[in-house]
Amino acid sequence: MTRLFREGRTETVRSCMTKSCAFVRAMEDLEQTNEDSIALSKKATERHVSGYKEAMTGA
Repeated sequence: MTRLFREGRTETVRSCMTKSCAFVRAMEDLEQTNEDSIALSKKATERHVSGYKEAMTGA
């Protein structure tokens, strides 16, 4: 696992992205259902993990 960090730049990972902002806005919107919020949370999480893996491998 440490080898992945050799050429990677994990400090470039951003937690505030479009998908995470959409999730937060849905949580503040009283008209959104729990299912919608959960789906947006999953999308935001998947995007964050993807970005982290890309940064970690130097992509």
